[in-house]
Amino acid sequence: MKKIALLILSFCLSVLNNNSLAQLFDNYDGAGGLGYSSEDASFWVVNSGQYEGQTGSSSSPNHSYSSYDMTGSLAGWDLSNSNTNEWIGWMDLNRPSVSGWGNSSYSCGMVLAADNSDFNSNTTVGYAIGLKNTSDLLVLFKFSAGITGGTTELPGTSTEILSSGYTYSDADNGVNFYVKLESDGKWTIKYKAGAQLSDADAVDAAKYSDGSVTSSTADETYRGTDYKHSGWIYAHNSGGSEKVYFDNFGFAQNGSMPVELTSFSAIIINSSIKLNWRTETEVNNYGFEVERQVGSRQSTVGNWKPIGFVDGHGNSNSPKEYEYIDENIVSGKYAYRLKQIDNDGSFELSKVIEVDMDAPIAYELSQNYPNPFNPVTTIKFTIAKSGFVKLSYYNILGELKGTIVNEFKEAGIHTVSFNASDLNSGIYFFKLEADNFVQIKKMSLIK
Repeated sequence: MKKIALLILSFCLSVLNNNSLAQLFDNYDGAGGLGYSSEDASFWVVNSGQYEGQTGSSSSPNHSYSSYDMTGSLAGWDLSNSNTNEWIGWMDLNRPSVSGWGNSSYSCGMVLAADNSDFNSNTTVGYAIGLKNTSDLLVLFKFSAGITGGTTELPGTSTEILSSGYTYSDADNGVNFYVKLESDGKWTIKYKAGAQLSDADAVDAAKYSDGSVTSSTADETYRGTDYKHSGWIYAHNSGGSEKVYFDNFGFAQNGSMPVELTSFSAIIINSSIKLNWRTETEVNNYGFEVERQVGSRQSTVGNWKPIGFVDGHGNSNSPKEYEYIDENIVSGKYAYRLKQIDNDGSFELSKVIEVDMDAPIAYELSQNYPNPFNPVTTIKFTIAKSGFVKLSYYNILGELKGTIVNEFKEAGIHTVSFNASDLNSGIYFFKLEADNFVQIKKMSLIK
């Protein structure tokens, strides 16, 4: 009996590279359409793919907000160092300069995490990113009495935590920003000046390429599940023509999607190909459409065809296993991917796995990619016979630092993701042991 396991992958849906965030929850032109809470909803309008904050020709309220409960899209939201929470957004004040956060001033920002949906309440506390007066810099700050009643510099009783280095300019037509709570309690801001990034680029942290800075010290003032409210804020006077524009509202924790796909594999069994995949969490998961492409991917671009559908589990905080068998397959090369569909019809595509029904196999450990890397890299190895496999890594002194794989594996080609976020920069070695085969490769971690 011919039985070969091919390509066991570790990744999240929609994450096309290691820089990817999680999900863009509202782009104001079809994806998301979230339900927000506002002090005056008439001040907030979706127009031409952007979310407009308007003055209503009134200075009351002089600090408008539109807030969203993040647990409505991401069950189990928890502001925590261990979750490495992340946020993305874009905003354009659309005026010559920032005039501040006073009762007759103009500025804007995004509340990242607050303990109350009413951002104007003087008991609301949390974190936000916004434009600061005088310097016109984009800064991260914490507030302890809502976003109202502040000085012209920052709203409320706020304390600046970190400056991004970006200075507001009306000529830029906006700024894209990415914020991350690091595992050590420090904060990182990245930004890209200009018009809003595309949906695909907005969830890729590498696209925020104009500047990146991390705080020198941790700030852990606010933590926990109560800090689940995020949204937009606009300080304004009564100028009827004044508006602020927002877009690309997104957030994440653990870098994961609401449907987190952690493995996807294909096994050849005689004339059939069995697909297996696993999710760790699911939110609003309608199911998976299985798609297949026949032949070389380079010569058959665009000929993906649906071949089956597997129901999802809707909402789940526990691992779920799935499988699909593609039967009566003839010789040749095949590629598979999953189209994960939400209950609202939106979808994400997985990475692709390829199967060659005729490929010979032998023991081999491939060079990791990328290399050098920071902090995630992919290691690929091939084993000729099913059996126990061990993949370990060592420091430059030859000291064992950890084990990546230590289990039974089917014969075939396997790919694993290695996260070195807990290691220091330097040279490391990874070693494959399978049957009587041993091979070692060198990798370089640069942080």
